[in-house]
Amino acid sequence: MAGYPSKSYYGTQRQELVKKLRSGVEEEKLEGLAEFEILGESGVLALEVAGEAAALLDDPSEEVRMSALAALGAAGQAAEEYAEDVVEQLKSSNVQARVAALLTLGRLGPLAARCGTVVAKLLNDDSPRIRSAACVAIGHLGLKDLAEVVAARLRDAVPDVISGALTALTMLSPAGARYADEVRERLTDVNSNVRHSAVMFFAKNVDLALPHGSSFSALLLDEDSAVRQAVLSIFEQLKDRALGAMLEAACAGLETSDPRFRSASASAIAVVGPAAKSYASRLAPLLSDTSEDRRQRVLSVAGLECTEPAELRIPACAAMAALAAIGDEEHASEIGQLLAHPHTDVQVAAARALGEMAGDFGAALLPLLDSPQATVRAAAATALGKRARSSGKAQADVVDAVAECLEDMSPIVRAAAAEALGNMGEQGSVFTESLLKLFRDKSAAVKAAAVRAMAAVGLKGQMYAAEVCRMTVNQNGDVSVAAIHALAAMDERGAAFADEVAPLLGHPDYAIRVAAAEALTRMGDEGRAFKSGIQALAKQDKLQEVREAAARALSAF
Repeated sequence: MAGYPSKSYYGTQRQELVKKLRSGVEEEKLEGLAEFEILGESGVLALEVAGEAAALLDDPSEEVRMSALAALGAAGQAAEEYAEDVVEQLKSSNVQARVAALLTLGRLGPLAARCGTVVAKLLNDDSPRIRSAACVAIGHLGLKDLAEVVAARLRDAVPDVISGALTALTMLSPAGARYADEVRERLTDVNSNVRHSAVMFFAKNVDLALPHGSSFSALLLDEDSAVRQAVLSIFEQLKDRALGAMLEAACAGLETSDPRFRSASASAIAVVGPAAKSYASRLAPLLSDTSEDRRQRVLSVAGLECTEPAELRIPACAAMAALAAIGDEEHASEIGQLLAHPHTDVQVAAARALGEMAGDFGAALLPLLDSPQATVRAAAATALGKRARSSGKAQADVVDAVAECLEDMSPIVRAAAAEALGNMGEQGSVFTESLLKLFRDKSAAVKAAAVRAMAAVGLKGQMYAAEVCRMTVNQNGDVSVAAIHALAAMDERGAAFADEVAPLLGHPDYAIRVAAAEALTRMGDEGRAFKSGIQALAKQDKLQEVREAAARALSAF
């Protein structure tokens, strides 16, 4: 098949990379290692260059050795056979190098667990950085027999070590779950990183959180945003099991004067979902509360922190998201009024909420397609698409207006418009030629959205199966994956290209291999002809996650 890049292509790329890694010039070696790191697990497997990076662990330059460790860590299981070479770096007198070696060792995959004894000895190292990194490495390596000695580090005097031990116990569950009582004591630690790590432990072992629900509800008022978000993940997993005392305690934040805490409490109701519908009346007053926490703005502008979602900064945004999530529609008109609010984030939140609610909001959302803000235009297009999918029909003027956005200057708007037309089904099929043009868009996100939309607009879209098939190769990985799944959704016309999808079971990109296996199982008899290829993938692929995904796909036959 004229498919993914040929062996000669990879041969040329490998030759150029190896030349840099073997260069006598330090700058060229560093450049080569940077390229190696970008390759990731699949790329390193395809080029078979792990040994070249491992050889640089003995380079006279400390910077090269450190870069080689980082590169091997990025290669993951593709470099696991060099675990012993990484262990040798633990003998370095440089603490930073030893920490890097531990972190790399933890990323090399389960076969590196054979080095566990060496790592365990470092739990008592004089350097707290080494102790912390050793804990995390043990967690990544899945050394459950060491849970007890890791738990002893919860009594360490250094917060970073405690946080590392908590992270390790989280990864070592269920063996680590035995230490839940000790972990719970750290929920009130003065160090925010320790509190966050403790909450994440219970997010992994959510059943252990339920008996202490009020403790987690109180943490919705934590000063640290990461802690509050981790607590929300616990509520999200518990769903209706959080109803009662735990959710009531969470609602205490609705009455505080701090917009962060009001937003967090509303978000807790949101993630519980429809089971919390009775809380709608307590959320409604927040719709008029567009105050915003601006304390993080300086850090986010400086690039030191990511900007928090509006639902965690602005109570009105949190309330709108929550009302939509719990299935309340009595306040839709009030939300509709917020579409005209001057704050961009409020407009986006209102559009998103209306997109999830039953009702005809086309007339209210349409003007937002002309907003000067791309995020608002994209949110409006997405909402109109969702409403069309839920109701089964969109007004002709709505379909036309969304289609015009396929030519928007912003890629996020073009992608949202393509997705929306896909949600409009047969009505969107009028614009298949416009969607086809987006197959050549500069943005990978736009191309992927257009491909998915083509498969969703019905019979007319299926007529372009050949063009979709061409998008499975020589593309950004996300685009190829979208095209593979699109073919599987195009009924007989898509299944006719099973013999084009089958060779992708051997693609260097693991995500494409997985997508090909999943797609073939949805292509009927045409896909069944390649069952043996998926079986081989499930047994022989070098990556565990691919083997597991292929095994799941086989069950669909």
